[in-house]
Amino acid sequence: SLSASVPKGIIMEKVYIDQNTLRLTGKAETELSFATFLANMKSMDSLSYLNIRDTNFEQNTKSVTFTIQATYK
Repeated sequence: SLSASVPKGIIMEKVYIDQNTLRLTGKAETELSFATFLANMKSMDSLSYLNIRDTNFEQNTKSVTFTIQATYK
């Protein structure tokens, strides 16, 4: 499930879900939490396609803002 794939340190700002698409916008407190989140999403059997639409690394806070879009199988 999506909630199980979200590690500590991920803050969701927007979540959009319809019958075929999942779009997430949020912030990862660290690069490691972002990488873990991506790996967890990639391993989800219910998703067929994962697209990192936008990322930004904030040098001062070492955080990553992101928008990810995924397609359901």
